[in-house]
Amino acid sequence: MQCHYVTRSIKTIKRHWREHHGWKVLYKGGRPNHHEQEQAQTMVQQGFKVVTCQRFFPSRKGSHYIWVRSPEPLARPAGPAPSLGVQAAVDEVVQAWEQAQARAKADQAIQASQLTDANPWLRMTRWADYLQGIQAHDLLACVAAPEEDPQDATEQCVQVVWATMEQVACKSQQTVQHCGQAIQVEAVQSEKGQTPHRPLLAYMDEAAIQKHVRPWQQILAFIARTQAPHDWTSLKYGMTARQRKKWRQLWQLASQAPGSPDPMDPKTDDPQRQAWAMTTIEKACLEFCIELLNQRHRSHEYESALVCAMAVLGQGDTGWRDPESYPLILSHMIKVARFMVVQKALWMDPNPWQIIQTWARKDQSAEWVLASADDQLREIDEGYGSNDPPSTPGPPSSPPSSIHSDDPLPAVNICLSRRPFQEQVTWMMH
Repeated sequence: MQCHYVTRSIKTIKRHWREHHGWKVLYKGGRPNHHEQEQAQTMVQQGFKVVTCQRFFPSRKGSHYIWVRSPEPLARPAGPAPSLGVQAAVDEVVQAWEQAQARAKADQAIQASQLTDANPWLRMTRWADYLQGIQAHDLLACVAAPEEDPQDATEQCVQVVWATMEQVACKSQQTVQHCGQAIQVEAVQSEKGQTPHRPLLAYMDEAAIQKHVRPWQQILAFIARTQAPHDWTSLKYGMTARQRKKWRQLWQLASQAPGSPDPMDPKTDDPQRQAWAMTTIEKACLEFCIELLNQRHRSHEYESALVCAMAVLGQGDTGWRDPESYPLILSHMIKVARFMVVQKALWMDPNPWQIIQTWARKDQSAEWVLASADDQLREIDEGYGSNDPPSTPGPPSSPPSSIHSDDPLPAVNICLSRRPFQEQVTWMMH
């Protein structure tokens, strides 16, 4: 009796032989000899033939392959079956069909349905509900990387913000690499009072940084393209007053004429100072990213512009991202966010440049660092008083100040805090 089972891989047909026809290998144990190998090969070649097939549905019921018979079947020539050429042709047809299906799906507006409601992952993320009515290809386009030499004014600004975000991530990782382990432990905490098992690690090279910072770049690109005038249906989201202020500063700096000097660029010849100093637009980018994190949810998560942008990242080229692929994006975002929190805390310290100089000299005994934890701590003998004056920190040093120019650019200054570097990290993480 002839079996009419059709499949597209030799691995699947062998499993069919074993499970439905009870076929077994002709030898048991050890390495087969030449005769046994030839006998097994002959059995495999005689056990199937290459045909043209198709299927009507890609999955579930009715997704099996059907033999498409030719009107005038040609005689099969003697010798090995021409499986490679036929298989390549079949694969090409299937690939073209899948690409056509993907394009058709991208042109459709996102709709919440019973199918998505039954999916625990989509039910938890609520992507289908929030993004309902928006074209999938528009979502992909609004988070795409900008072109090399864009002609559109908005895309030119997106390109500037995209590059600035990468520089912020690089300098933030540099800060984490040089700070002490106690700060690295504080920066990795996810809950108040938690004791992490290992500190925040900062070991990424240039390629890894570009990969990790990409979600943040996509979020800023999404906000830029949806805040600017556009002719496509976009999702609605809001920003806090602080977020709107920081975004206006960042966008105004990104919109300045290409090639014009940044008034906050360090003019010193010290290359080490240039490596640490942040330009005005880098400060504005850092401040806006911190403000995206600095938001309290009152009724639901989608009050946050950051969560809304992350929902857009849930749309992939072939559909929704699943629980295996999306958490990697979250991991990259969280790691860079921790870097930026440490960077923000550094520049809020009263003496940021003295900290940087200490890192550069590898000097762990700088006088300005030595300070009592509590200057009001009472002594054992209350009648005894020390004549030593209380230790005071040196004069505060801040990032380069704004240089006045004729351009009406915003001055972005990170306000100094009374908290030292490590205490500031702890306060921000909690």
